[in-house]
Amino acid sequence: MLNYIMTILERYSPDIELIGSGNTDYGHYLAEQVINQKENKKLEKRAELDNYFAFVNAVDKSRINIKNIFANRYEKENLIKKYTPYTQFNGNGKKEFLKDCSDYKIGSAFKIIYSSALKKIKNI
Repeated sequence: MLNYIMTILERYSPDIELIGSGNTDYGHYLAEQVINQKENKKLEKRAELDNYFAFVNAVDKSRINIKNIFANRYEKENLIKKYTPYTQFNGNGKKEFLKDCSDYKIGSAFKIIYSSALKKIKNI
């Protein structure tokens, strides 16, 4: 959406103003749209970061051993469902629901998700 507004801004010329547009300046309107889109992007990034914090805190509180891939399968599965958008994993060219995945697949995905969340938090 932001790219669309930016292309409209590039084509905009203040000399060509719409007449009869309800006493609104089209240039100001476009500027407000750009500001709103940038603000929405910042809020989305902040919400995503808050979700990473919540995931890492939940893992730390649960005292799950992240290095042990085969242990605590159901706790890991529940944390993945609760804090991430994943409901399925790709495997061998097909999608598998979390409940149908092997312990190894759940454990390794959990480890990857956790380390990815830590990296994103540290890169603030």
